Amino acid sequence: MKQTATVASIRDTDLSTRRLEPILTIDQYETVAAAARMMADYDVGCLVVLGNDRQVAGIVSERDVISKVLACRADPNQLAVYRIMSRNVVSCQLHTRLEQVRRMMSAHNVRHMPVIEDGAPLGMVSIRDLLAYELQQWQSLAKEQSEILGDIERRHPEVVPWHRDNRGRVVIE
Repeated sequence: MKQTATVASIRDTDLSTRRLEPILTIDQYETVAAAARMMADYDVGCLVVLGNDRQVAGIVSERDVISKVLACRADPNQLAVYRIMSRNVVSCQLHTRLEQVRRMMSAHNVRHMPVIEDGAPLGMVSIRDLLAYELQQWQSLAKEQSEILGDIERRHPEVVPWHRDNRGRVVIE
């Protein structure tokens, strides 16, 4: 596993799931119902909220909708997004190390983090993106080790008496 992997590593890797999630924005005066529809339509867990100056004013997540609207029985059709958004946006850049992203997500209890470069949002990295990247790295490492083991088996069958079971696992005798 690469110890120096960065957010750009997720973007540059051909993952079977997706690269960086697209960054979707909503105006702070839109309704919570509109935000929820947008999240459902695009299958994303949060939206970046833009203020009057079209700059990032906050972030609204599925969790915000559930805990601050539905659980309180507020009307999502009458409530503006700015009333429930998180104002302190935790963000990262493409060169931010994945370990640092993971720590920041954990420390701030967030599952989505905007990727911002030169003030412009480029995408969203989620905990799911981190897990998919790490899984792909572990699978690549396992394949590489299996190939090395296969090569040793072919070249030096006398080294260690082992065999593979019906699942392909190595059994040392």
